[in-house]
Amino acid sequence: MDYQSIFESDFGIQKIKYTGNQGMGLCPFHDDRNPSLSWQLDTGLWTCFSGCGSGNTYQFAERLKLPNPHQYIESSTVGSKNYRNGEYKLINTFKSEDTDVFQVDKIERLEQLKERYGKNHFRADSMILGKDKFTGKDDDGKAVFFYEYGIKYHKCSPFWHPDSLDKGLQIFMADLIDENQDTLYICEGEKDAYNFPSWLNAVCFSAGACSIPKDLSSIYYDNLKTIVIPYDKDKAGNGGMKKLAGHIKFERPGLIVRMLKWDDGLPDGFDITDALDKGMDFFNGVLENTEEYTLPVKTKTKGFDIMNMKDFVEKYKDEDTTPIIKHLVGEKNITLISGDVDVGKTWVSTHMGLSIATGTPFFGTPISKKKRVVMFQFELNNAEVSERMKKLHKSYGWINNFQIKIIDEDEEIFVDSWQRIEDTCINESITDSVIIVDNLYTSTDKDVSVNADLQVVIRHARRIINKTGNAMILVGHHNKKKSENLPILEMDLIQGGRTLTANVNYILQLGKSTYSPDIKRGKITKTRGGYYEMKDIPFMIHFDHDTAMFRKGVIILNETAHTVEYEKRWEIEIAKEFSGYQGDKEFDKSRFWQFLSTEQGWERTESNNTKVSRLLKTLVEWGMFKHPDLKKPYNSYQVDLEAVASITKERK
Repeated sequence: MDYQSIFESDFGIQKIKYTGNQGMGLCPFHDDRNPSLSWQLDTGLWTCFSGCGSGNTYQFAERLKLPNPHQYIESSTVGSKNYRNGEYKLINTFKSEDTDVFQVDKIERLEQLKERYGKNHFRADSMILGKDKFTGKDDDGKAVFFYEYGIKYHKCSPFWHPDSLDKGLQIFMADLIDENQDTLYICEGEKDAYNFPSWLNAVCFSAGACSIPKDLSSIYYDNLKTIVIPYDKDKAGNGGMKKLAGHIKFERPGLIVRMLKWDDGLPDGFDITDALDKGMDFFNGVLENTEEYTLPVKTKTKGFDIMNMKDFVEKYKDEDTTPIIKHLVGEKNITLISGDVDVGKTWVSTHMGLSIATGTPFFGTPISKKKRVVMFQFELNNAEVSERMKKLHKSYGWINNFQIKIIDEDEEIFVDSWQRIEDTCINESITDSVIIVDNLYTSTDKDVSVNADLQVVIRHARRIINKTGNAMILVGHHNKKKSENLPILEMDLIQGGRTLTANVNYILQLGKSTYSPDIKRGKITKTRGGYYEMKDIPFMIHFDHDTAMFRKGVIILNETAHTVEYEKRWEIEIAKEFSGYQGDKEFDKSRFWQFLSTEQGWERTESNNTKVSRLLKTLVEWGMFKHPDLKKPYNSYQVDLEAVASITKERK
């Protein structure tokens, strides 16, 4: 079914615009000034975005109170035209074994109707091979106009006769064009084109002033030089003339296109037929009063400023491009810290901020300049942030130029906070500074896994940077991977994908290590400033739970070894070996040290002493060690041989 012509012609939708397979126009069910009606060209399903409802073409016809709305049900379709590559191609939609014969029968019936309707209008002996073959009256006396594959009613709904094979947007009387003439008149309706003097070329379109057929090639003949558009004297006619004139000039720039200028004293709705009724002198005077249409000249808009090489270098020679932390944080740039859940992203971003605020090297890299740092926290509450600051002040002191956003009691996450971040930077004069946004996911109501939504957030972040000159540290997340092992750190893990990673300047990725809860994996996967020896090289990050301090460790030669499944963790291996050494006898920390001293890397140092205490606590929590007397849990342990055996059995 040709839903395009149904909405354009039968339903008379105005201000139509197409985008792909979707049409938009003014909804007839309310006072619509901005097109709010949408329909699908392949299904005819429609929706009014202003609340008038939705449905199919049958329901639409019923709402319009058109006679015989059943004709708009797919199964009753006779035929339609398919517009592809600017050509009309008849489509058979009949369910018959011999559709070609069936189609011919329909065409013959249509021609018989045209002949009968023509005789209803003219005597049989007066039928001529000129304009009279394009008009007639149906058996009820209603005026009709004849198209090649259709019969169209004059100002009557439905517009097309049910037996029409084509209800699409067409050109009326195109086959009467005299190609020896250099001027063509395009009228608004069939009546005006039909009444136009026969010695002049005149056509019209089947859907009125605001609709233009997709293919006008049949009227662009070789000798054509001028097209005159004498549409009606009303708002629709004036707008339709400009629309058609612009369309023609765009397609055929060499043609002269003229629009009719009606006398202001004439009433609204005055048309060519009315002009003819006043006599040929009046009509000729109307046709002489035209103005040529020219495509509007685009006014100069704000484009990009350009500059030659030497002037460009001279203007920006004093700009400071020294990174704040080499290979990690740059002026007016975005640094992304992304990692697993509970890997310590907030800790690392906080340390990075405190290092910048105090000038303390970060991961052994010097800070080129101290700056004001403001942390916008959207995950932890005020009390949690306060506890962390208490720990960190022992190492950094109380820092005046490290500031923290206060979280309102009623403040919610997953609401758009970026405008408030921008407003805070403006109101508090946070410029040429570093702002930390922790984190991307909870700072917005957008779905950061959807490219279009994420682009909105990134654009806002860039706008803040451009307005304030700040650098930004943004905390992000890794996508969850369904695997027994932890994933290798790479940019493909980052939530937001290419849309995010392509629009930040530095990326530090963090991952857990199955070696120890005190060890994290780090990897710089994007950086600026030329070659960097640590780019894409994994390294250990040591975390001290007591002081909450991080320390960059040695590079990781075999990253896979840090990602093996949980059961192969070194803590479990030590517990299993110790169970064979100790059995189920009670032991204390000293006895455990005696066993560990035989293992490589367990020299009796202060650092290892703390590590042993934590290891004992971990193995108790995991259920492999226990306290034999719960009333005296300190420095008294026992291997749970049953638990160790179950772990061993599970591995097998």
